[in-house]
Amino acid sequence: MPNDKRDGMTRIAVRDVSLFVKVMGHEHPLVFMHGGPGLDYTTLSSLEPLAEQFTLVFYDHRCNGRSTGPVESMTWENLTADADALRGTLGYDKWAVVGHSFGGHVALEYALRYREHVSHLVLLDTAGDAWWPQHNAPEILRKRGYRLSTVEAARRFYNGQLRPADVRPIVMKFLGAYFYHVRSLASPAAVRAGFRLKMRPEAHVFGFGQLLPGWTVMDRAGHNPQDERPAEVIEVIRRFLTTTYDTAGSSHWRREVRTA
Repeated sequence: MPNDKRDGMTRIAVRDVSLFVKVMGHEHPLVFMHGGPGLDYTTLSSLEPLAEQFTLVFYDHRCNGRSTGPVESMTWENLTADADALRGTLGYDKWAVVGHSFGGHVALEYALRYREHVSHLVLLDTAGDAWWPQHNAPEILRKRGYRLSTVEAARRFYNGQLRPADVRPIVMKFLGAYFYHVRSLASPAAVRAGFRLKMRPEAHVFGFGQLLPGWTVMDRAGHNPQDERPAEVIEVIRRFLTTTYDTAGSSHWRREVRTA
């Protein structure tokens, strides 16, 4: 970890944009890629207690939140290159990556393009293909009893067929569908994040209308890693089990194996 790392919120120039960044904590770096598109880092601020164990790097994607850049520059190449440029600027050789929702798509692209700089990958409520939610989310809302007008609005929302001014009022119609317990919307963390949230509707429209249609990483993922990259799979399994059982007590594990 670099000695000159700046704590707190700041703007960092990388490539052709200025990224809004918040760094806190210590030890191994953990970068957060937020959802949206059109939202910002505060949507993941409830994870800040992890700063007790890790250096947390929150940032807004280009064209999102408080970061700069023309919306049409929001491509997978730029989103991932920005992240890696930020890593280099902060002085990290590798970092763990957490991606939520749309940020999970960015995280998957990043891991595929810059795998040598990823120590761990954590994906939250995301997918490797954009087709399913764009086609099925409205139908799910219909089955949950939402009005047909809301279902139609959701179809336009998830396909970018709306104006930037329509984004906020439309999402408010089915915001509760994003939360298992609607009362979590009133939690202290959610309220604080809501006050700080910098929404960029134009990024949502471009993202769902231009960037996401047809996007998938499924054609770059296999189903038999034990055959495609056996040495790496064996090493991962060995390292994971050794770390886990060394922590729990290897002798206890051996006894369980013998009596199983």
